[in-house]
Amino acid sequence: MLPPTSPQADQEPWGHSLQRLLLDFSTKNQLPDLGKWIEVAAALDKLYNPTRYPNGLPDLTTAESYFRADTKTGIALIKFLLENITHPLELQGA
Repeated sequence: MLPPTSPQADQEPWGHSLQRLLLDFSTKNQLPDLGKWIEVAAALDKLYNPTRYPNGLPDLTTAESYFRADTKTGIALIKFLLENITHPLELQGA
């Protein structure tokens, strides 16, 4: 389910959520599989916040919470975005 709010087109992107940036992307509906992009962005958001902010994992360190498989998953997710972003950015005129 998509979040109910979105900033106006003339506003600067703000925040750390890849999912929010994707949902605010003006040509997102031209992506071949928007649902896949949203899932990848949301999964990366879940990896980012707890590892970036010290209170994201109460009573645990990042090293105690994330393992090699988590790293491999994160790398695969970001590869998907990096390998597929060129065409949408060209559509946007970036």
